[in-house]
Amino acid sequence: MIRGCIQLGSVPKDDTMVNLTPVDYASQAIIYLSQQPTSLGKVFHLINPQPLPWEEVVNSIVSFGLSTSTN
Repeated sequence: MIRGCIQLGSVPKDDTMVNLTPVDYASQAIIYLSQQPTSLGKVFHLINPQPLPWEEVVNSIVSFGLSTSTN
């Protein structure tokens, strides 16, 4: 969604919280869990316990010099 917003130069106006999990964290967790015999047959949900407000994500995009308009 973030990539699409950047490509369009537009972001939706929303007041929700966004759960972004860094890919390096998620990949390390997947590797670790896949090597644990006790993980066999179980389901794991990798989430960030500290979600960000969508507005903060948009502000970060803008801080990198990318222009966006709010729709």
